[in-house]
Amino acid sequence: MRKRPSLPAHATHKPKRETRNSTEKRRAPTKARARQRSSSAPDSPSSAAPRGRGRSRSTTPTPKAPRKRMRRNPSARRRCEPPRRRSRVRLRAVRPGAVWLITKKTNDDLFHLRPDGAVNEVLLYTLLLKLKRYELHLHGYVFMSNHFHLVVTDVRGQLPAFMREFLSESGKALKVALGTTRRIWCADRYGATELLDRDAIERALVYLRVNPTNAGLTLPTEWPGLTSCHHRYGEVIEARRADFYFDAHTRPDLVRITLEPVPENAGRLQGLDSGGSTVGGERDSAHNVEQDEARGGTAQARATSTRPPPGVGKNTRRRRLCTAFEKRIARRAEREVARILQQRKSPRSGSPSKLAGTRAVLTASRSQRGNHHYGRLNPRYMSEDHERMQRAIEEHRDFLARHEEAKQRYASGEVRVLFPYGTYGYRERFGVRVARGGEAA
Repeated sequence: MRKRPSLPAHATHKPKRETRNSTEKRRAPTKARARQRSSSAPDSPSSAAPRGRGRSRSTTPTPKAPRKRMRRNPSARRRCEPPRRRSRVRLRAVRPGAVWLITKKTNDDLFHLRPDGAVNEVLLYTLLLKLKRYELHLHGYVFMSNHFHLVVTDVRGQLPAFMREFLSESGKALKVALGTTRRIWCADRYGATELLDRDAIERALVYLRVNPTNAGLTLPTEWPGLTSCHHRYGEVIEARRADFYFDAHTRPDLVRITLEPVPENAGRLQGLDSGGSTVGGERDSAHNVEQDEARGGTAQARATSTRPPPGVGKNTRRRRLCTAFEKRIARRAEREVARILQQRKSPRSGSPSKLAGTRAVLTASRSQRGNHHYGRLNPRYMSEDHERMQRAIEEHRDFLARHEEAKQRYASGEVRVLFPYGTYGYRERFGVRVARGGEAA
């Protein structure tokens, strides 16, 4: 076997010998080297030695000067501290008897609520179950593919508890129905607009009914999802338990609830007198009494004339009220649908003149996203009466001021402090005393 020729001595590779100074230069950062040169003594051997090959290779470490601690100005430190983070949740007065328009969107505007047999079954069953538990009156509802709307009357002042349980239980059941682990509902707070008068309630119900047409999908009666347009006022709505999620031992098999019409005196603020003690119904009655007296009649005669005949019972009066209210809402909804369709036919609208149809709704992918409009206002109240709206805003400002004052007193150790009427969070969590309606806080 032929041997490999050996290389000459001058051609052999020898690694360069690294001194301590070169190792420090390679490892230490630039700022540390500059600090080390400035802190070294002038008579030290390392600083006196010339640079280059003739530099001393002393192994004695160079002593470092002690680093001076800078005293911070306490006032400057307070100025540099970031401000305390305030709560982004708007404080809301929850009063019994208020009528609310509730809106909630899905996570990332995905079509988690696209009409389907299992989805409709879960949503309707959970909705009726929680409405019956917290005794809320249902006036209207619609579940679109990426959001839903409700119009309810909070009889006992339990709206936050109802929404918490409804969103929690329906979200878990929908995850099982859809076979996904993604969040169903949006993490933002649900929208709650208080309807101050009867006209605002009717406009909200019409908006719910024409929502599928306004989105360019179907007519109100052709929407395949959940909507109150498929029922009449006074009719009983039924929902059966979904066996794939709800337990038969803890949940009833069938839940029934009535679609309630809006009463004549609906709304929280009915009167706007300076005293604040007269409501709208009393004001109207006083006005009618004055008219009757001017015509020569009396209040007793007017009450006798408007009294129903003996054969007419309570159920008959309720049936008439439901029929009249249903016709009124249906008539306003028809006019709104005609206006939307006429607007879509104009070339300036920029949208197709024809609706998408039921088949397009049912075949849409659940990964599809809806249009989310950022920056829109989230109104706290709804009413066409500007005087009534201003009164509600002033009452809310007074509520915020009284609640903040009571909170500060409670935090300072005063346990018997009285919170203003409508306080919900502190009442449920800490059990504070809350003033009754009309009582000064």
